[in-house]
Amino acid sequence: MMAQAENHKLSISFTGLSSAKGNLMLKVSDAAGEEVLKKVVPLESQGPTVRLSLPKGNYAIAAFHDENGNKKLDRNFAGLPKEKYGFSNNVRGTFGPPALVNQLIKLAGELEIEIRLE
Repeated sequence: MMAQAENHKLSISFTGLSSAKGNLMLKVSDAAGEEVLKKVVPLESQGPTVRLSLPKGNYAIAAFHDENGNKKLDRNFAGLPKEKYGFSNNVRGTFGPPALVNQLIKLAGELEIEIRLE
């Protein structure tokens, strides 16, 4: 029987929210870019801090403020996001998301990070 992997606590606080309306949409990927977890956080019920429990490892977090609650990142006619978004390490991409390697955080024990939504 395989031993259960020990989970570590990750607290993510978010800055730059325009309002307390809608949801915070969160996606956690592993170092290979595989999706590990998707989470919809209603902002009324929970402040802009999300607590997760994950096995030790390297992760990238992408998030956006789904202010109108339609569960997708709204874009303008040019394809640019109309809703605020951000990534772990507060990295920004030039045309599209930043490189995965720049988003990776190391989770080993308890960790608190902040993601700025712009």
